[in-house]
Amino acid sequence: YPILQDYNLKASIAVVVISSIVASDDGGLTQQNIPHLSFDQMREMQNSGLVEIGSHSYDGHGMIQATQGGGLGRFFIDHKYLTNENRRESDAEYKDRVNQDLRLSKYILESELNTMINYFAYPYGVANKTSYDALYNNGFLVAVTTSKGTINKNSDALKLNRRNVDQNISLEEFARLLSVK
Repeated sequence: YPILQDYNLKASIAVVVISSIVASDDGGLTQQNIPHLSFDQMREMQNSGLVEIGSHSYDGHGMIQATQGGGLGRFFIDHKYLTNENRRESDAEYKDRVNQDLRLSKYILESELNTMINYFAYPYGVANKTSYDALYNNGFLVAVTTSKGTINKNSDALKLNRRNVDQNISLEEFARLLSVK
């Protein structure tokens, strides 16, 4: 954030809401001692005009149990195995779970930040028709995957490509990602 301020650069940040709730309650650290943004920090950055806050789900970034044998799946694209009922969730239950997560993430962020939340980043960059429909039905206008490729005026706003940038990327690689061809 200080670098964005120094250079007057803009950024979009998508947060896993449950981690920010925990971070707001315990000084910025989650149960795994991984720093996450508190709502106060998000408000400060948003109010600067430099940072747009979006959703990365309410609690849909972790893996879910997808099979009876304990096989794991992704929250937004796989049906959950309901161990207490010894079955996989139905299509309707799956759609409801995805919609509930999106609805809750949007509601909490909009309430805490007093602004419309229109931006979503798919956990792990993966999605399917149920995810797209749920985003649309919950009022999200833009969503990014991790699929490689360019974006143009004909791109689907709920299926935009993006490049992941983390602490392990070199300055040279970052510059290459920014170059326009």
